[in-house]
Amino acid sequence: MNALKITGIIILVGITALVSLYCFIRYRANNIADTRDLKERIDKRVEKELNDQKRKGIIVGVVKNGTVFIKGYGTVKEGLQEKPDSMTLFELASIGKLFTTSALQIGISRREFGLNDPIATYLPPEIALPNTFRATLLNLATHTAGLPSLPKNMIEKMKDEKNPYKDISMNDLYDYLKRCDENTPVGQYEYSNFGMGLLGHILELKYGQTYEHIIQKEIGATIGMDNTVITRSEEQEKKLAQGYDETGQPNPVWQDTVLAGAGSFLSNAADMTKFIKANLDVRYCAISPQLIACHEPQLSGETGLGWHLATGFFDDLLGIKGIIWHNGGAGGYSSYIALDKQSKSGIIIMSNSATDITDFGMKLMLLVKNISLH
Repeated sequence: MNALKITGIIILVGITALVSLYCFIRYRANNIADTRDLKERIDKRVEKELNDQKRKGIIVGVVKNGTVFIKGYGTVKEGLQEKPDSMTLFELASIGKLFTTSALQIGISRREFGLNDPIATYLPPEIALPNTFRATLLNLATHTAGLPSLPKNMIEKMKDEKNPYKDISMNDLYDYLKRCDENTPVGQYEYSNFGMGLLGHILELKYGQTYEHIIQKEIGATIGMDNTVITRSEEQEKKLAQGYDETGQPNPVWQDTVLAGAGSFLSNAADMTKFIKANLDVRYCAISPQLIACHEPQLSGETGLGWHLATGFFDDLLGIKGIIWHNGGAGGYSSYIALDKQSKSGIIIMSNSATDITDFGMKLMLLVKNISLH
């Protein structure tokens, strides 16, 4: 047998092995037996996550066919034997982007906005965008406006590592818009805190109210999310979990009045499970149709309005295809939310540790999707 034939056989065997491995992994991920012990599975996974990642505390909220399960683990503050509960407040960080796009969709349903409206339509007359920048509200809501995550003039103002956004001013936002000199092409996906913050500011300009008031009025009051806030009351302050950075040191809640639409809200598991319910059942409340409209694929099909859509090859391989999700990370907190409309299930995970919780959240959502609570 010559060398060419041997090489061909080796290549064929290798391809066969890879295809077999793919089929095995995909089958296992997509055929998880319903052992009806979801609570116990969550307990084991969360305790392992706490130990492996040295997290301080975690709260998990699950919605499954209308039933809610909430449980806290670890502690709200180092040195205390107090587990987080359904009322404990955590910083949501970028999960708050979903409130921004939901408020936009609510406005669209009232014909106050159009998805294809140019950004310039809603800015003050003295803010003249460059002629080459023709992004729309849809681009902002899908991270395709070509805007950077944060422009250099804002990064230069972020001197406080513990609370980096507090020194950014509205003038910094407008100064960048007059230049738009760090852009990628409009239509190309690039995750942008600046872009979503700008969308939140456009809501403020349109309604003449603060971003916090708009979200609480349009979403919080309708769903009953009474403890989803930016400005905390004295009582809410007592329910705040202390945040910790990736080294385990205490970190305050980030302050941001300029890019609040990118993620400045705090919430608890009681409120966020209501938000999940409102996103799973079109009949749940008056704004559920608008919330669910945000799930529709936009442009490339990989995002909705704010939401990430699991549609790719690896999503299929890992058994999470069809799930929609978002994550959040701040100086002392991390979070993850996901929905699976087919199984009528969803999950919210919040931690008072900054270490990213996305991978853990995806694994837990896979269990929630496939396993019953009882």
